[in-house]
Amino acid sequence: MGQVRDSVTHAPLPFASVSLANTSRGTTTDAEGRFQLPGIAPGHYDLGVSYVGYRLYGQPVSLTGPLVLNPAVTPAAQQLAEVVVRHDPNREADYQRFKELFPGSLALARQCRILNPDGVHVDFNPEQNVLSAVASHALEVENPASGYRLRFYQLDFRAEFAN
Repeated sequence: MGQVRDSVTHAPLPFASVSLANTSRGTTTDAEGRFQLPGIAPGHYDLGVSYVGYRLYGQPVSLTGPLVLNPAVTPAAQQLAEVVVRHDPNREADYQRFKELFPGSLALARQCRILNPDGVHVDFNPEQNVLSAVASHALEVENPASGYRLRFYQLDFRAEFAN
């Protein structure tokens, strides 16, 4: 049993991973950073603690009876860069443009339907004037007029437009 804390602020670290190396024994700390590893046979182990944004903590321990450990983990020196999340007001328009360009402009091609559009990620880069689309799964396209159904694996579509 014990409590995982930040080595600088001494604040408890909730939901840190605590494990004994080379065993299947491990747990997660509670909201107060506390943990228990009951039923461990006496012996020599390596205690490990991992927590996002912190260095991996390791300490050899010898269990001969009940043991209380209070590991203090060190914050990692790296700092993440700023992340900006923006709503893309052209997303639907970009997808519609992809639907028009992908099958082509012939009369039969205009009747094509994408059956599983959820995994298609469409992006328009206005600086390069490029529309791209990738699919995380096999893209299925059906054309009832011609009676075919196609699967496109690892779709990587790109349309470059002139200025």
